[in-house]
Amino acid sequence: MYTTAAEFTRLRAGEKRGAEDGSEDGFMNETASASKSRTNRHQQSPAAAHARKKKDRRSVGGASVSYRCGTEKPGVWEAAAANFFQAHVNGLTQATDADSGNPLVWSPSQRNNLTWSCASDDIEEFAGDVAKAFASWAKVCNVVFKKVDSDGFITLRWATDEEEEEGKGVVAAAFFPGEPDRSIKLYKIFADQGSFRLAVLKHEIGHALGFRHEHIWFSDNPTGEEPTEGGLGAELVTRVDRNSIMGYNKLFADQRANRVTDLSRLDKIGARLVYGAPGSVVNFVL
Repeated sequence: MYTTAAEFTRLRAGEKRGAEDGSEDGFMNETASASKSRTNRHQQSPAAAHARKKKDRRSVGGASVSYRCGTEKPGVWEAAAANFFQAHVNGLTQATDADSGNPLVWSPSQRNNLTWSCASDDIEEFAGDVAKAFASWAKVCNVVFKKVDSDGFITLRWATDEEEEEGKGVVAAAFFPGEPDRSIKLYKIFADQGSFRLAVLKHEIGHALGFRHEHIWFSDNPTGEEPTEGGLGAELVTRVDRNSIMGYNKLFADQRANRVTDLSRLDKIGARLVYGAPGSVVNFVL
C-alpha cells in the first residue's frame, strides 16, 4: 500500500482514525482493513526464527539463512548458493505466515504465468505504466507477467467507495501471494500522481510478489507497522535497505524531490534470491 507524504503528515499530526481508542491506523496499515485479514500485504518478524523442515540452514554473515534448491543437481547448486549468500546476504523483506513461518511466494507454475488485466476502460489509460512496473520486476527475477484482455490472475481495479472511505490518503493497495483477492486497487488520488504513478505501481507489485514494507525495521518507521502483525511475519532476504522501493522513507523523499524511484540494488538481489534469476530453474526460499 502507498499513501501520499502530505496525507501521511496530516494523519500523523493527530487526525488518524483510531488515535483516541488505540485502534490501528487505517490509512496505510495494511492490516487495519475491516476484515483484519492479511489481504493487503506486509507484516512479520525477523529472520532468526522459523526453522523450516527439509531445508538446509547455514550461518552467513552472522545471520542464520535457510534455502532450498529446485534442481536435479543439488550439490552443485548448494555450493553456488552458499557462495552467493556469502557475497550478498546481509534489502527485501519476505512476507511469511505468522503461524507456520512459511514464505508467501508464488509456486513455480504460478510465477511463470502471472496474467494481469484492467477491470475497466478508464484503468486501461494507465496500462503503459502498469506494464513497465511489471517489467521492472520480471527483468530481475524469474517471474513472467502477461497482459490479457479480461479475467487476469491479477486484476487492476478502482477502490470501492467503502475502501476509499476506509483508506483516506491511500494511493494504491495490493495483496500477498495466497490471498483470495488478487487485485491491485487504485484509489482516486492515484490519477493525480503524475510520473510518480510508476513508482507506486512498482511498490504494489512488490507486495504482490510477497515483499513487505522495508520500513518496518527502521527506527524512524513512518507507519508504526510491526514485523509480526495481522497474521503476517517477516524475514529479511538481504540486509535492511533504506533505498528499497518497498520502504516509504525512500518513496516520500523521492516524491518530494521529484526523483524517479526504481528497484534498489538489494531489491534486485532479494528478488533473485526468492524467485531465481530470469529464466532459471533454481528456487531459493529464505
